[in-house]
Amino acid sequence: MKKTILFFTLLVVVIFSSCDKNEKDFDKKKWDKDYDKKKEACIDLVYPISYSMPDATTITGEKDAIEIAMKDWYIANPNSEEKPMLNYPVDYIVLKTEETYTAENENELIYAKKDCYGKMEIAVCSWDEATEASGSEFEKFIVKELKYDTNCNCIYEGYEKFLENGEIRFLIIYGSKDCVGYGYKVTCENGNCEDGVKCKFLQKCEEY
Repeated sequence: MKKTILFFTLLVVVIFSSCDKNEKDFDKKKWDKDYDKKKEACIDLVYPISYSMPDATTITGEKDAIEIAMKDWYIANPNSEEKPMLNYPVDYIVLKTEETYTAENENELIYAKKDCYGKMEIAVCSWDEATEASGSEFEKFIVKELKYDTNCNCIYEGYEKFLENGEIRFLIIYGSKDCVGYGYKVTCENGNCEDGVKCKFLQKCEEY
């Protein structure tokens, strides 16, 4: 019974929370603390997907096959309390619009879910406020390639970080495939982005 409870607890957690230890810009608990577990899912993963188990073996397949394989693994490894790690990138569908997107890491999947539910109240900021991050005093790194929609010249996907004196000052995250051109800016404090001030902005796409 204990093994069964542990398995299903881990399975629920890993669907959207497998940890990528190399991505520390966001704390999953802080971003996901208001998630209503009783609410019907608004995004769904595109199968087949794969998980890395605590012993480094890989489980790949459709949802039912993965559930069976994970259950068998935990029965065979009763002392393990580590959770499986979802392997990225993964595709997911926004159920309301039936659009398919790709998450390159856990942070992007969490962000997609939060944006889908609209659970977070994020302040609105202007394009000028957002682009102050691109000032000459900041060193820019493109974490995920910026992709442009040629119909409107908006960035619809991408992730940038801006450093000052070696510390992260801003994160700029783009995310829209319908030429609306919205994005998010996170202002980091002393290199810490987890508790940073967040705002949502609209691009001035004609500037590109």
